[in-house]
Amino acid sequence: MRLMNLASGSTGNSSYVGEGNTHVLIDCGISLKRIKEGLDRINVGLGDLDAVFISHEHTDHISSLGALIRKTGLTVYGTAGTLEELSKTENIPSEGFKEIKYDVPFELGRLLIDPIRISHDAAEPAAYRFAAGSFNDGVSVAVMTDLGYYDAYIEEKLEAVSAMLIESNHDIRMLEAGPYPYPLKQRILGKKGHLCNDHAGELLRGLKGNRLKKVFLGHLSQENNYPELAYETVRMALTLGDHLPRKSHVELEVARPDSASSLLEIEA
Repeated sequence: MRLMNLASGSTGNSSYVGEGNTHVLIDCGISLKRIKEGLDRINVGLGDLDAVFISHEHTDHISSLGALIRKTGLTVYGTAGTLEELSKTENIPSEGFKEIKYDVPFELGRLLIDPIRISHDAAEPAAYRFAAGSFNDGVSVAVMTDLGYYDAYIEEKLEAVSAMLIESNHDIRMLEAGPYPYPLKQRILGKKGHLCNDHAGELLRGLKGNRLKKVFLGHLSQENNYPELAYETVRMALTLGDHLPRKSHVELEVARPDSASSLLEIEA
């Protein structure tokens, strides 16, 4: 199974997941040119894509969706609430929309997909878990950004994954001391906002099992975070302290807003 982030941040988000000859995108919030350039690095063409999965309707996740549909005719998967919001956008054709439901896994080519309920200020946002085979016994990866908070449900969904892209949006102290107006700060810090560095680290450290090999830290705020700060905060959460088993073996990589990540390949 393959996982690569094409871009992640407040300016645009898109990720790639593949297994065998099945290739999908999660979100397309960057230009079609940049998506093509990222996929070209791993010898995948736009015409090779089987579908695009939309997490929610905010612009930084869908800005090139209309262009992508018109160029490729791809099927667009999303929750009912997300698809309803997309249908209101004038330049996004809705003919290829396909509704999915939380916690109802389905197959697409070589992939098994599980839509995950998340908390964010969007119509009906979703994260996604992808498996080659079974979620319990096979290799699986997850793409989860724009996460206001996590709970036991999220932990259960992630405990068996081999790799993931997880939000590490902001440093709480930077946000509180920064120039954002108070209502925006409250939105970001709230349960429908974004996951901070500390909480991303706590979530990862608390996951049961020992399958997790690689984590991409994504959706970093350009105003309220630094890549080095996100990396070190999460690394320390995984490696220090004695109240939970350490996860020193987990490789961390910060996903960037302006360039694609490395390609992660995990054998089933």
